[in-house]
Amino acid sequence: MLVLFLASCEKAIEPAQTDVPPVRSDLRLVLFLIVDQFRADYLDRFEPIFQNGFSRLKEKGVLFLDAHHNHAVTTTAAGHATISTGTHPSRSGIISNRWFDRNRKTPMYCVEDDNWPLIDVDASQETGGRSPNNLQVSTLPDWMKKHWPDSKVFTASYKDRAAILLGGHAASSAYWYDTGIFVTSSYYQSKNPLWLQAFNAQKLPKQHFGKLWEPLPVNVATKKDLAIVQNNLGS
Repeated sequence: MLVLFLASCEKAIEPAQTDVPPVRSDLRLVLFLIVDQFRADYLDRFEPIFQNGFSRLKEKGVLFLDAHHNHAVTTTAAGHATISTGTHPSRSGIISNRWFDRNRKTPMYCVEDDNWPLIDVDASQETGGRSPNNLQVSTLPDWMKKHWPDSKVFTASYKDRAAILLGGHAASSAYWYDTGIFVTSSYYQSKNPLWLQAFNAQKLPKQHFGKLWEPLPVNVATKKDLAIVQNNLGS
């Protein structure tokens, strides 16, 4: 799993002590990007084809060479909750993607909550309500919202559990892919914004059904650079 963190700001306040890192006074943007199953060595292995995003993050970011989750649960929900809260699954309440609820005597999905149904989703395709209420502790976005009440927190993911658990309880909204469109639940808002309605109306996934997916072309020079990197890593 790759975790990338980028904070955008212009100036810093000088710390009172030399061993205290600078405190940013005009933080404008915090980008939290998580890529499941993206091994750390991919940053070196595929460096020749990185442009803009990954290239900028690697050049201007901080790379931790020995970072670990100090828990044994490797499911998506538990890992994402640990990243956003800094707590172990036993404390966050998100012990796995699914577990057995002893009080209800029924299986429980990590972000399941029938009190908050999805918005504008056909009843025949409804997958159940969703919210962060099973998360028992606060998250980094929650702390940011408390410190900067006017800040906005948005998350987006292919999976509902990733978007919801990374956004925390106070997120402005969380979006995820479901039944061919991006959706959210009534926990965050009463209706979908116009931009989301317009995006879903394009039905982009259906445009690719029945078509052969081909890898993007890579020029000869880049292929040579990739081969050099592979050889160096192998040696």
